[in-house]
Amino acid sequence: MGRVIDPESRLNAIRDVAIRGDMIVEISELPWRGKETIDVTEKIVSPGFIDIHTRSPSQLGQYHQVMDGTTTALELEAVSYPIKEYGVDIRKQPLINFGCSAGYINRRILQK
Repeated sequence: MGRVIDPESRLNAIRDVAIRGDMIVEISELPWRGKETIDVTEKIVSPGFIDIHTRSPSQLGQYHQVMDGTTTALELEAVSYPIKEYGVDIRKQPLINFGCSAGYINRRILQK
């Protein structure tokens, strides 16, 4: 049993979560027994977090984000141009979803 937080349903309570494969199949107030049990006592169980101001487009940066519960990391402030150069170190084996915005200032600077 762990603290389950689900923003969509507004659930914020101690619950047991049953998982089959990679899908949540049940969230219950009663404990479950399965092939494998993960002790999440005093832990938070929630959907993955989205980081909208990342500065870590690297394997090490993504590793730390995964450990914090991040499933998507976006660079939306400093932006990147050209876009195809963003995340070249992680593109082949990303640990999480990633992306960035394109900024007109960087484009104008590079056009001169």
